[in-house]
Amino acid sequence: MEYYYCIDIGGTDIKAGVVSESNKILASTKISSKTVKDGGDLAGLVLKVLNLLENETKLSIGGAVGVGIAVAGLVDTKKDIIRYSPNLKLKDYNLVKKLESAIKTEIKIANDAECAIMAEKHLGAGKACDNFALITLGTGLGLGLYINGSPLRSILPYSSEYGHNLLDDDRLEIEKMVSTKALVEQIKVSMNKDKNSLIWTKYTPENVLGSAVFEFYDKDKTSKMVLDRYLENLARVITNIYNVLTPEKIVVGGGISVQGEKLTKPLEKLVNEKIFTKVIGQKVKIISAKCLNNAGLLGAKFLFN
Repeated sequence: MEYYYCIDIGGTDIKAGVVSESNKILASTKISSKTVKDGGDLAGLVLKVLNLLENETKLSIGGAVGVGIAVAGLVDTKKDIIRYSPNLKLKDYNLVKKLESAIKTEIKIANDAECAIMAEKHLGAGKACDNFALITLGTGLGLGLYINGSPLRSILPYSSEYGHNLLDDDRLEIEKMVSTKALVEQIKVSMNKDKNSLIWTKYTPENVLGSAVFEFYDKDKTSKMVLDRYLENLARVITNIYNVLTPEKIVVGGGISVQGEKLTKPLEKLVNEKIFTKVIGQKVKIISAKCLNNAGLLGAKFLFN
């Protein structure tokens, strides 16, 4: 059986999975990546999570077709170097070189949104599209673009960093407003302002999740206010992407994508009220990623196909 070890390195967790040739995740696990920001050893953490998975599955890393790695930030795929990862506070970090002595199989690395959009193109929401966009919402905001049947980063490797576009006189980046992390921070602030919010019946500011405002939206004014404001800001971001590229569809990924139409339907309505092509009756379709929060992991396998 042919299989691949795949890694998705985020600002919160490092996820690892064994993926079959038929694109099935045979097993997966994860560990925290938070110590990397304070000078922790990323290569050591990657080896740790790989070894955990190897011990669990009894499938040797050396026997894999390859090890594919997805990571947020600017990735030089020709030299296999993480040029800059803001969520991990890394610069010019040669992860592949640091792993090669311990891993006796081919290693490839790419931007996480690039991997995610390849997963959606081959397995999910972008199967029938030559031109579509994928927004991933998590610790930050990732953007993947397929243009005329090819991922844009295959031509322009440092492109599509839309989350770092600037607002508010250069003091605020877009992802600080519309990432899932930003949504959680907005919920915390609103909870502390409204001690009667129903969110308090299940969560505290220390353990609240972005899903809370979806859960209580219909019966809690604070949840409704937070989510309505968040969707309005996200709609502006998507409108700007659409006005530049007019993709066939826009796919929303990351953990928040499990909300399905609770997220995409109001978002689609807002965007179609704002886009420039509404004057000629052209609309955009917004849907949830089919690969959900596994898109980066599955897409890392396609670095070898």
